[in-house]
Amino acid sequence: MSHDIHRLIPLERFREILGELDLDHQSFTDAFWLRFAAQVAVYQTEAPALLAKRIRLIADHLLTHAEWYKPLASPLRFVIAALLLKQHARLHDFLGEYHRIGEMLDKVGLRHGGRYEPLTVLILMSAPEHDAFSLLEAERLKVLHIQLKKFHWWLTGKDDLPAIAALAQIPGNAEVIAANTEAIYQRLNAAGLIKGDHLQTAAHLLPLTGLRPDDAANRWLALMRAMEAAHITLLPTHYDALAILSQLEQPATMVVERLLAVRRELDLTTPDMAGTSSLSLAADLTALDLIRYRADGSTPVLAEELPQRLHALSLATMVQVSQVEIDFGVGALPPVAWPYL
Repeated sequence: MSHDIHRLIPLERFREILGELDLDHQSFTDAFWLRFAAQVAVYQTEAPALLAKRIRLIADHLLTHAEWYKPLASPLRFVIAALLLKQHARLHDFLGEYHRIGEMLDKVGLRHGGRYEPLTVLILMSAPEHDAFSLLEAERLKVLHIQLKKFHWWLTGKDDLPAIAALAQIPGNAEVIAANTEAIYQRLNAAGLIKGDHLQTAAHLLPLTGLRPDDAANRWLALMRAMEAAHITLLPTHYDALAILSQLEQPATMVVERLLAVRRELDLTTPDMAGTSSLSLAADLTALDLIRYRADGSTPVLAEELPQRLHALSLATMVQVSQVEIDFGVGALPPVAWPYL
């Protein structure tokens, strides 16, 4: 495959990798998470068959360590395997950091663990200047956690560690970062969004756009209005999908048109898994496609700009996948009225 990613169509590449992962012969839960693994691997240069083989091999190795790192026993390990390939990280280094980060968080008194731990570790390892996780970095995470918890003590817990790890990669004062996040939360709530974990996750993701709080919230709200104009019911579980799409410069109507087209194709590809997670996957693939271009949708961004854009998007999608809940129901969910307060 060409290394020029401007020539790649993410949806087509996703289907090729998914075909090699052979969802039809997997359990429902394995197949569910393998779709997210395929999305992570879209920009990898290896042939789809080789990628699928490597993802499975690393996932098998992760399972052997599950006695010590229990979250690695879940099917989420397929996503972790794909992320390790994407980050060119060795399994040995990941497990070492898993242990080191846990120790450092214990030393600073920050609660951690469970299904959110692996994604937190991978987010921290993805930092451009990452070496070995230090006590100073652990203290920064704790300060961010404390500041965010001041605003929502009943919402902020271990499930927010992936988002906090992503926010920690934004330069500047932790109090200012937390205040900007809260400003976004309040702005979206004032526009009618339901308070709670889903809104908090969206507010955590929007600072990764690099925009001022009002501008980031306005971009999200424009996407919401474009969804409404397309007569699409947006559930609270999809707030983070719009936060992913808020990484894009293109007009909201263009983004939403592409999102809905991609979702239709995904549902045709895996009709038994059409559900609330389809929109999240479609948002990821849409963002991977459009992030490469400027607002006009055709002019590629400069080569030197692209890595930073892709890194911010990667952080956002890793946080998003840490919050995904598996769709146990088969087929698309019935419509639910738009929840205004």
